[in-house]
Amino acid sequence: MWYTLRLQGGPLVSLRKDPSAASRSGGSMSATRQPVEYNEATPEVREIYDDIMATRKTDWINNFWKVLAHDPRTLKRIWTTSRKSWVRSA
Repeated sequence: MWYTLRLQGGPLVSLRKDPSAASRSGGSMSATRQPVEYNEATPEVREIYDDIMATRKTDWINNFWKVLAHDPRTLKRIWTTSRKSWVRSA
């Protein structure tokens, strides 16, 4: 089963449920695009990754942000919106 997500004019991100994966729910989701790792990211994306890590007080970036990094404008827009709730809850 495939799920497709389009974020307000941004790129399509497709996920598929893998029924062969072992999990309690009978499958797991996997992205069709490879995550953009920090050392492979553009300076613009690294700046956003740095802000995510500083705001969340962590030393890693989860795959949600890494897949969005294929479109830096979308990554920045979603992080800017999400960041507000992180800052308020701190």
